Amino acid sequence: MIAIRWLVIVLVFVAGTAEARERAGVEIVQYGLFRSEIVDRQPDPTGVMHNVVDKVCHIATTQTVPMKIGVHFGVRYKVTGLVAGERVVLKMLIHYP
Repeated sequence: MIAIRWLVIVLVFVAGTAEARERAGVEIVQYGLFRSEIVDRQPDPTGVMHNVVDKVCHIATTQTVPMKIGVHFGVRYKVTGLVAGERVVLKMLIHYP
């Protein structure tokens, strides 16, 4: 797993057995700068607008993020250790320096 000092992913399990909680984990596949295309905007029940994106592209692996429109920091990850169909709620915390 890639060590990133300021990125912590915490898993909070609300379904499944204690055994499933013990064997589950997260593997970080990519992190860094990403670019995507906004294809739609949808409000959530509280009225906050969320972008629906497509064509997500990893640009560079870096911990430095420039202030540039259209470029965002992101993380691609996969959940490991669970059996297909098991449900889990993920909570992602990103600590900025």
